[in-house]
Amino acid sequence: MKLSVSYLKNKKGIEETLQELEKSSCDYIHVDLMDGIFAGVKNYEIDNVLSLFHYTKKPLDIHLMVKNPDEEIESLAILNPKYITVHIELPNVKKYISKIKGLGIQAGVAVNPETKVNELEPFLDNIDLVLVMSVNPGKGGQEFLPTTIEKLTYLYELRNKKNLNFAISVDGGINDQTKQFVKSYANILVSGSYICMTDNIEKQINTLRKD
Repeated sequence: MKLSVSYLKNKKGIEETLQELEKSSCDYIHVDLMDGIFAGVKNYEIDNVLSLFHYTKKPLDIHLMVKNPDEEIESLAILNPKYITVHIELPNVKKYISKIKGLGIQAGVAVNPETKVNELEPFLDNIDLVLVMSVNPGKGGQEFLPTTIEKLTYLYELRNKKNLNFAISVDGGINDQTKQFVKSYANILVSGSYICMTDNIEKQINTLRKD
């Protein structure tokens, strides 16, 4: 199981938090980008994102909560991220998947809490990651939604049954308690506040890794 850390809600400020994450044992830095339309909150300008991560050595796990991801995908490719993830709730998802993969980046598709997980099925043989949202996107520090477990179980069993290769990631409300509900199904845990709202980032990462 790998850990992807979101800095969306942090105690020390973005730059200091990212510096600590760069030195930490986390596997990925999770970059949540919202355009103010899809998730109701805007939290970035592309130039600022490129500046923040230009020298980052940790693999980036970019989650686009935007209505029209074309420009973001093109711009962010220069950072050579591990994943770029778009939402199943968007029209033309297939086009965005092809664009991401055409740039040599692994493509992910995210699913919101209110969306039926079987809507992902037509895309599962052509993506590298499914990101299951265990909170409603747009705000850090929310509580884990128990309905997430059913989605994770469904994806896990379907992947095994059809011998597919996508990774399963879960994002929202992940801490040392909620990880117990998801660790049997998820390959990647995305955690934000539990790690970044503390004084000791590495200690919290190690706590999440413990069985």
